[in-house]
Amino acid sequence: MKCDTSRYNLEDNVAIYQPLENLMRHLWEKMPSLSFVAHKGRSAKIFDVDPDKHYIFQALVFNGIEKVGMLTVEYGRFRTDTDVPIYTIQSSRIKQKKGYKRDEKITIHLKGAVKVGLSVFQRSSDEEVAASIVKDLYKQLDNLVSHTAYHLRGLGSNVPIDLLRYLGDVKRSMAQGSSIPPMPINISNIINHVNFDKYLANHRIAETVHTEWVRGNGTLLRYEKDNTITMVTLRSVGMQSVQSLTTVKSTDELPEMYQTKLGMLKIVEPNQPIESIGVRFAGDFDNCYFIVNGDILTTC
Repeated sequence: MKCDTSRYNLEDNVAIYQPLENLMRHLWEKMPSLSFVAHKGRSAKIFDVDPDKHYIFQALVFNGIEKVGMLTVEYGRFRTDTDVPIYTIQSSRIKQKKGYKRDEKITIHLKGAVKVGLSVFQRSSDEEVAASIVKDLYKQLDNLVSHTAYHLRGLGSNVPIDLLRYLGDVKRSMAQGSSIPPMPINISNIINHVNFDKYLANHRIAETVHTEWVRGNGTLLRYEKDNTITMVTLRSVGMQSVQSLTTVKSTDELPEMYQTKLGMLKIVEPNQPIESIGVRFAGDFDNCYFIVNGDILTTC
């Protein structure tokens, strides 16, 4: 049993909190398909231990390629003057009564924590895994479109209404056969702003890639901890979005079009969509890509 600590820098000199390591080992012995990744969200130095080490209280839990939950082990959460570990099992499959946090169970008993973990850390079907990946990454892409629009709107808060008024003036002028009226100074300042062309292009491209997703014209690629690649192929059937999930062992097994576009996305910044290519995501999803189907289009 091993807990991957690669998200930490080598100089962090990290160590797994012993009760957390015990819990992971007991779970793994009963369910060997589980693996663990140290999470930076809950880590701290503990009293009365090696002061030069940074101890981890929390680990993500994976069953195969699927993230199935999270473990947190600490002491002193509910009481003082005790070193009894407090075990918290988190999973979307945990459903509690009203008034409790819905996705977690807490206990001071190791056996109880193991029992809860084994009951909720089962692997989902391929269809459920594919649906979860699609849901997570669609949210990321949606946020990316909103972010590029935010940059564009930030150039002038009154632009939409002023632009509409100006377009109305242009329409009336054209109908009357007169010359086009001069552009208002605030609109002129915005389109001449040093970042206007970049922001506009980023937003247009983000919307274009988003549209390809909505049409089902693309494939999601996710690199897993074991270096395999999970492929979720999107396709639209009427008003429904259908996904199919497959796994390949390496990039060499991907279709040539995917290999080419994947290579292009790896050399650009995350969250920088490319028209007809796709986007590489950032943060917790930096191992994920959306590849647009079809030929690579170039503009001259």
